[in-house]
Amino acid sequence: MQDKIPPQNIEAEQALLGSVLHDNESISKVIPILIPEDFYKDAHKKIYETMRTMFVKNETIDLITLSDNLGELIEEIGGAYYLTQLMEAVIGGTRIASYVKIVKEKALLRQEIKIAENLLNQIYENENKTAIEFGNEFIGDMLKITTEKTDRGFLSISDILAHEINADNKVGFKTGFIDLDKMVKIIPGTFTVIASRPSMGKTAFAMNLAENMATEGNPCGIFSLEMSESQLAERFINRYDSKLDFTHQIARISELPIFIDTKPSQTTMELMSKILEAKNLYGIEIFFVDYLQLVKTENRNDPRYVQVTQVSETLKAIAKMANVSVIALAQLSRELEKRNNKRPILSDLRESGSIEQDGDLILFLYRESMYDKNYHDPGETEVIIAKYRNGATGISKLRFIAEETRFVEYASEAQEEPEYYKERKDLF
Repeated sequence: MQDKIPPQNIEAEQALLGSVLHDNESISKVIPILIPEDFYKDAHKKIYETMRTMFVKNETIDLITLSDNLGELIEEIGGAYYLTQLMEAVIGGTRIASYVKIVKEKALLRQEIKIAENLLNQIYENENKTAIEFGNEFIGDMLKITTEKTDRGFLSISDILAHEINADNKVGFKTGFIDLDKMVKIIPGTFTVIASRPSMGKTAFAMNLAENMATEGNPCGIFSLEMSESQLAERFINRYDSKLDFTHQIARISELPIFIDTKPSQTTMELMSKILEAKNLYGIEIFFVDYLQLVKTENRNDPRYVQVTQVSETLKAIAKMANVSVIALAQLSRELEKRNNKRPILSDLRESGSIEQDGDLILFLYRESMYDKNYHDPGETEVIIAKYRNGATGISKLRFIAEETRFVEYASEAQEEPEYYKERKDLF
């Protein structure tokens, strides 16, 4: 490995520096991205550092002024003749953005090699750390490089809006439910939590969202830590559309851009790695995790509260770092069932690590019929918006069709507004 030449492109470095000599203003496109250490050749590092200093002083950068500012360094970089060669390296006009991209990419690859070499040295020299600890440090260092590569510094609000607003002139992804879409949006870079007691329909609701979003052309990834491929497939098949025959139903579902990973007992680092890979390979920007408490941390000796906190914090960090929507399902404690009013509230999450704090959007599912078998509307489901950083809290209603394991828009004969709706602010 020591005998191999590190990644580099001398021609691109020469063309970049030559482009600046041809057009002084072009350096303004270089400085925000490259530092002297990004150049492989020492002479180029010195030349670029001198150019940056001259730019800050608002001095003209040409063969004569650059030679003068280099001073005694002129001989170390190959003399004034080498500066002339740099100008000659630019053929057919400047393409400085392309040169910057190449130089930066090679620099990042060299950094990754250093990180890998450092890992090898640490493994040989340090016997106190575990393999998982070494792996976590390695992934963390690699992610720092990824973040550096995508850091664009200041952006104008117009650039941000142009990037975030979709073709429908809406920010974020629609849930596919009319009433709920009026209240919330699933936004890239955010962490959403869907929580309830068992059998309220969390997984069915998540599958509903995935199908609705995928139908709109948004690829979705599903990490199912509890169900197998066949079980999930049966869920989708059972969500039968009466307007289609069985064959056409299967064909419709098969065409949806939904990707499923059913490996159980996955760790936070595994999820992070797979999310980054899936975004690059398939363009997935929406990921479902079913469910949060089944995700493992690297140190399984930590108290359960600490582990859940680490999982929650990591999922939120992944969403922000990768600019994807992470939607995690969470199980609520049975403690809430000791209350007369069993509707979930935010404090029910406080025994589950930092989920309450980390969630940008927290939705609770509640069906009165689960506690009152004589309830007049068994399918009535409240989607309680308990926390929403980008909007107001509130309640939306859906109807659960148990035999098809799916939710549909809520519609029934007019009913008097329940008392808890009138006092719903007390829920949050």
